Amino acid sequence: MPNLHFKSCWKAAFMSTAEQAVRTWLTGRGFDPDTQAGDFDLIENRVIDSLHFMEFVLLLEQLTGRQILADGLTLDPFRTFNGIREHFLAGTETGDVEEEVL
Repeated sequence: MPNLHFKSCWKAAFMSTAEQAVRTWLTGRGFDPDTQAGDFDLIENRVIDSLHFMEFVLLLEQLTGRQILADGLTLDPFRTFNGIREHFLAGTETGDVEEEVL
């Protein structure tokens, strides 16, 4: 059986701080990024539900330093971890995340 802790630590070493924070938030809501695929539908499976959606948007805004405007916003970029990474976390590889978020 592979050492999943080593696998998680190895992945974390190559992720941005923002991506790690998103993974932690999603894990707290029931998503396991080590066993569920990056295209797992987070909304359909209620990892991100209507009660927590705005909390998640605020987290993304804090992590990226960019405002997410509601005008024209669709749920598609939030559906999967891969979509979140592509639409919101691209360019955060430097690990520059505001301290109060951590």
